[in-house]
Amino acid sequence: MENILAGFSLGAVVRVEVFDGEAEITSHTLNQTEREDFTFPVPLLGLNFHLGLLADILEARVLATAITYGDGTVFDGQADVSWTPFPFLDIHGGYRFFYVDVDRSDVEADFSTSGPYVAISLSI
Repeated sequence: MENILAGFSLGAVVRVEVFDGEAEITSHTLNQTEREDFTFPVPLLGLNFHLGLLADILEARVLATAITYGDGTVFDGQADVSWTPFPFLDIHGGYRFFYVDVDRSDVEADFSTSGPYVAISLSI
């Protein structure tokens, strides 16, 4: 439901992130390189919180999704504040965190990135 002057919503999130990449192992002793391409979907579950003020001119959002299974963890989260001066223009900024830690069949992937961001969105 849309906010009149102020309001909030809380909802469950189900999404799938697709990881597409390449792994390479090089043995300098044997002078050999093994390369493997991979693509796999990862289902994520989480929560989305939205707080709208002044008829959605000023909004705050928090979205966090994650999954843990066996020897793996994936977490994707963000929090931002947005200002909508016109119905088609949205200026927002916040902080995003992404973390992957998978250890499967003698292959380990450990990656994380995080930091602030600023964005402008136009809708037509």
